[in-house]
Amino acid sequence: MDKGLTEGRSVSIIIPCYNEEAVIKGKIKNCMELSYDHLLEIIVADDFSTDGTFEAARQCPGNPYPLTVVKNVYKKGKTGAIRTAAELAKGKLLCITDADNLFESDMLTNSVIPFDDPRVGIVTGLRQVVRRSSREGATEFVPKFNLYHAVRNLTIRFYSWLDSTPCVHGSFMIFRKNLGILPRDGIRADDCDLGIQIRKKGFRCISSGTYFLSPELESSDERNKQWYRQSLGNIQCFFDVHRDALFNPKLGLFGLFIYPLEMSFFLHPFILGLSLLGVFIYLSYKEFYLGIIFMFGLGVAVLLIKPIRDYFHKNYILGKATWDFYMKPDTSITDSWITPKRPG
Repeated sequence: MDKGLTEGRSVSIIIPCYNEEAVIKGKIKNCMELSYDHLLEIIVADDFSTDGTFEAARQCPGNPYPLTVVKNVYKKGKTGAIRTAAELAKGKLLCITDADNLFESDMLTNSVIPFDDPRVGIVTGLRQVVRRSSREGATEFVPKFNLYHAVRNLTIRFYSWLDSTPCVHGSFMIFRKNLGILPRDGIRADDCDLGIQIRKKGFRCISSGTYFLSPELESSDERNKQWYRQSLGNIQCFFDVHRDALFNPKLGLFGLFIYPLEMSFFLHPFILGLSLLGVFIYLSYKEFYLGIIFMFGLGVAVLLIKPIRDYFHKNYILGKATWDFYMKPDTSITDSWITPKRPG
């Protein structure tokens, strides 16, 4: 089928990047392999990388879709890179995606279908964690079960069915350009902020039900730091920037039910800890040895069963981020990729 212009479904894929030389060619190739029957263009916005990201991206052929590669003249941060690309975008829909995530060939086609409903303002995907595996000299991505993301995917589906999801993935989000809304500076969770902004404007934020592939960081230390930064950003977004959405009747079920339910997620580590402590005290009150057996069994499960261990570890990091946000006001919510740096 001819990839001609179909106004309502024309898409500009924006890939903001900083020092992504190792993955940018693979990302562009993956986007070029998308099966899409409407106008599609790809824009790589390099945020003044210090490696060869810009040069590597320019070496990629713009076939079958047009490819534009731009570079900021100084470091503006992720939101600055997105804005640079958005000014050049010709599509009616803007799709923002990270350089290290990959799509199935039909993902974009399936993700624009919800926009047939004029009430839908933004669509996000579901995360499938994968690990890299080398086989016969080629890199393969093998799906990996992750309890946290499995639960979050179910939650996003439920929120989308009920009204709107506040959980928008910056790794893949596609929204209407004519809304005039873009990610803002100074907010770490720019994806979450964008979704809530759009919902406040009266449009729905939903999941398409399609999955994008998210390679797991190889270093556990890097994964922990990433999860900590993401948690801080989401806490800032929910408890500070958009706290006026809490129990806001103008937002319908989103303000009255979904938003407060999602806010309670950040208190979950403390609720979980108090619940386990309550069970231990109750059992110990009945028979002391029962409390000891309970704690011993829980400790063994955490040590030996990886999904349970990961679940508790993520809750520990989330709890630490929540504590630091409120008890340590000087805690930084940005990193080197987000923080703009002007020349001189």
